[in-house]
Amino acid sequence: MKAILLTIWGVCLSLAIAAQNETAVVLHAVGQVQYFSTPKAAPKRVYPGLELQTSGRIRCLKGGSAKILYQGCTFSISGGRLQEISEVVKAATTSTQLGFTGRFWNFITESMQESESTEKLKKHHRRYMSKTSGSIKGYATTEHAIATSLLTMGKLPAANITFKWRNTKGSGPYTFMLTTENGAVVAHLLTRDTFLTLDLEQLAMDFQGEYQWTVTRNNGQESSATLPFALTSKAVETAEQSLDKQEEFKTANASEQRLMVAYLLEQENCFYNANEVYQNLLAAEPQNILVSRLYAAFLARMDLLPEGNRLIVH
Repeated sequence: MKAILLTIWGVCLSLAIAAQNETAVVLHAVGQVQYFSTPKAAPKRVYPGLELQTSGRIRCLKGGSAKILYQGCTFSISGGRLQEISEVVKAATTSTQLGFTGRFWNFITESMQESESTEKLKKHHRRYMSKTSGSIKGYATTEHAIATSLLTMGKLPAANITFKWRNTKGSGPYTFMLTTENGAVVAHLLTRDTFLTLDLEQLAMDFQGEYQWTVTRNNGQESSATLPFALTSKAVETAEQSLDKQEEFKTANASEQRLMVAYLLEQENCFYNANEVYQNLLAAEPQNILVSRLYAAFLARMDLLPEGNRLIVH
């Protein structure tokens, strides 16, 4: 009987700890917003990307407000009254958001979890690369000595595109080859750099065609994986027009709107465009932890783990 009671007590304790460890993510905050992790804790300034324990409390001063994400649902907080976060989120989670909006908020939650530390980002990268290697022969394996990223595959805009790869041992220039799906040569260039910028619009490429690129060195003894791509036109504008129909997009602030655009572009395999959206957003808001963490998770999925690690605040 004693053993049973101890077991029940242990289960209850575990559930209580789990409940206390549940977190919500701050999407944006305006004005003075304070967070108290415990009743006796000093107030902490609320900022985008801050993770709040649902067992804590929050208060908005002088007309301040905050938008919080919890379990795929968003809710707003305002007013000078000290509020229990657990009580506030109960109302927010009574209805489930479906469609694009629900998927996007779940994506935010997952990305924040995956970029919580460099170790978690590494695991996220490893899982994603294991999936990628199945669709691109030899990608993310030791089969190819020259490493590339996934940014220049999928759908590329007919514009100036920078193809990049990591330096490898050896001498002599790299040979860059861009061909059609059937092997017809579109561009064949030599370079000593680990990048090459081409204006795809000037290469008279077909929007209905399939293309691929690869880079080799040391007379072809070392090579990269062959990355397939197709051309797309006005991907960002098309994504924005699609999102204009979403009520949540209309009411979101500028940062959230750009994150929605980046998410949709990634879903459409427009990785290069998505990366530009993240870059511009981070340049405009370099101190935004939410943007930094989401961009870090994106870079890990693009096989740019070192670049992603640099964005995580330790």
